[in-house]
Amino acid sequence: MTFNEFSKEVINNLQEYAGSTGQISMREITKNNGLVLHGITWTNAEMNCSPTVYLDGFYEKYREGMEMSEIMMKLIETFESYTPQQKIDMSFFTDYTQVKDKIIFKLIGYEQNQEMLTDMPHIRYQNLAVVFYCTVEPQVRDGIVMIHNNHLKIWNVDAQELYETALRNSPKLCPASITGLRETVGEIMGEGNIAPGKDEMKVLTNRGKMFGAACILYPGLLQEIADGIGENLFILPSSIHEVILLSDTEEAMHSGESLLEVVKDVNRSVVDREDILADSVYYFDRSAGTLRICS
Repeated sequence: MTFNEFSKEVINNLQEYAGSTGQISMREITKNNGLVLHGITWTNAEMNCSPTVYLDGFYEKYREGMEMSEIMMKLIETFESYTPQQKIDMSFFTDYTQVKDKIIFKLIGYEQNQEMLTDMPHIRYQNLAVVFYCTVEPQVRDGIVMIHNNHLKIWNVDAQELYETALRNSPKLCPASITGLRETVGEIMGEGNIAPGKDEMKVLTNRGKMFGAACILYPGLLQEIADGIGENLFILPSSIHEVILLSDTEEAMHSGESLLEVVKDVNRSVVDREDILADSVYYFDRSAGTLRICS
């Protein structure tokens, strides 16, 4: 079954389940790094807000052997779990004074997201772009709204003001979290699957572990970390959700060129396309207090 055939069958099954009061629709959505996904929404007269459930992953499960009945059950469970039980008053989103305390930022690659950035306010940072979103919890479970150019027209603000606002909010709403790389791997694989040894690398993210690479922008944070260990830092962008910090203790051991090959290899073989941040290695000089691309 092709993806088109699969999507038509899923939409027909969902529409049958939703009945005459529900409306099932699907559209292509461009995500980070040019990834195009197919999002399904389910709306009706009693709800003005619907989660977007991406069908692409379910298609892969189908190709791997999952029965259509199980796929439909999981889709319905997802919609019912994330759909608000009543209409959501989104009128507050037209008033900047009501949303400004909920605006935070994330980092994405600049060059690889040129098309998407034409419709999004952003600040360029090195070879990255700072983009903005607003949290809408508890109104919507795990809800975020990306900020687009039309929002700025409504609010009468510019990208620089958004950046200054998000720079104040992000460390408070998404506090930084630093753990050893071994500890992080242990959480994923289980402690029994990692060998004992000294943990030199640190993982920097936020407590929610979502869009945590933006923590490198938090005022004074990299300086505090570097001063704490008494060394400059190599920063490896393992994804948009976290970065790896490596102290510059032995130049021969930690060269920007060799680390760049590690980053590229991980991006190609491990990280999902949507989550790739950059094929770069960054360097924080604690004496100068500056962050730069070193390779």
